[in-house]
Amino acid sequence: MICGIDLGTSTVKVTICRKMEPQFVVASRSEQCAAEILQSPSNCSEQSVWKILCSLKSVLNKIDRDIFQKIEYVAITGQMHGVLCWDAPNISEISPGNNLCAASNLVTWQDQRLTPDFLVNHPQIHPGFGIGTLLFEKYGNRYSIFKGSIWGSIMDFVVYIALGLPQKYHVTTSSQIANSFGYFDPINGRFDVCSLKSMGFPIDTLPTIIPETSVIGETERDNYLNLPEGCKVIVPLGDTQTAFYSVIKQRKDCTVINLGTSCQVGRIAEAKSVEAKTGQALQIFPYFKNCFLILNASMNGGNNLDVFVNGVFLPLLDSFCDTSKIEKEKIVYEALVRSGLRALEKDKLCNSGNVQYTGEMFPERSKCNPLGGNGNQSGATISNLTSTSCDLGQLSLAFHRGIIKNAFAAFEDGWGSPCDLDQVVTVGNIFEKNKLFRAVTENLFPGCSIFNSNSSLGAALFVGDNLDDLS
Repeated sequence: MICGIDLGTSTVKVTICRKMEPQFVVASRSEQCAAEILQSPSNCSEQSVWKILCSLKSVLNKIDRDIFQKIEYVAITGQMHGVLCWDAPNISEISPGNNLCAASNLVTWQDQRLTPDFLVNHPQIHPGFGIGTLLFEKYGNRYSIFKGSIWGSIMDFVVYIALGLPQKYHVTTSSQIANSFGYFDPINGRFDVCSLKSMGFPIDTLPTIIPETSVIGETERDNYLNLPEGCKVIVPLGDTQTAFYSVIKQRKDCTVINLGTSCQVGRIAEAKSVEAKTGQALQIFPYFKNCFLILNASMNGGNNLDVFVNGVFLPLLDSFCDTSKIEKEKIVYEALVRSGLRALEKDKLCNSGNVQYTGEMFPERSKCNPLGGNGNQSGATISNLTSTSCDLGQLSLAFHRGIIKNAFAAFEDGWGSPCDLDQVVTVGNIFEKNKLFRAVTENLFPGCSIFNSNSSLGAALFVGDNLDDLS
């Protein structure tokens, strides 16, 4: 069996597939981890590493024991760009009481602590990029949350503790993860050592880059995640890349939208055509087998709805609904989807959907102007509200539609040539859970293919397709 693990921003997912063809799913579990550090400053986004680990162990414990004991390979993917530091002499020290003795908080991709002046002087990064955060905090003579001499992504850390690697372990990762830290050339697959050295960054701490088919090690009998002894743990992979892989594998002729907390729209390109296909709004991400993803990596996805729900609706429910936050969120989301679907049907009949939402609640990297803060980014707007359109259904429909249209608009602008949107493929469990997102996408792109897939499945499928190349 092959186990794919996705350490997402809000959810931990585990998918287990057969090792040999046909690679069907034999088990799948997920759990919201609620790892946000709420006392962080408003411009910071940090998560508790301990809570992420607890959620991961909880999800793994939900897998049928007979299936679990047959796991031979583990591939870990998850949220990119973010960074944490650690220096744990003994993995058993990782616990709620002394978590910070073992590891720092995870500073996520949503972090906005980098100042405009700092960004002007560091053009190869955006807010939330790991190397930028390290330069700003750990090596910038500021008070820092970072403790320890080892740094990497949350996936790198989980590999470290799963394998019980030595204290002075040097992080070994894939180009997919390394690229997300910043100051990395995705085409040539290496860090910009000269620039980093000139800024005083300790280049000896940079991760070593190895192929995506590399095995970092095998689990011992008593390991932190209780994985079966002898499991081969693959080098960490990027969640965007594995999400794309889960739905297109060898296909290179379609446009994919990956919707979760954020949203990515992109296509696969061969190395020889990468630079010619990118525009200001698009980014190059290393993919698999010497190919690349050309992406609009939008900061705005499901997080727009989360802000809307938590900032507007939950405070209203607090006054008369005595249930947990999770139950309140469920009530609100069900109402938003139900009313939005009704509004969409009405819109189809009489073109009544005149409420518009520009889905840019979070600053887009492609529009970031360091000298002026957010540059052209003026925040999200709701427009065309009238006495007849100001209802919950129209607002919900506008939010869902605006998020999808925002991501596609930037991709089409940056692609530089006509893009075949007749072959749109979706990935992300949100399209299965949220019927309105699904209906809106089908309405905008008739004939699109909707897949109930995710990054954990993509990671497992990638390993299964490349068993002969693992080393």
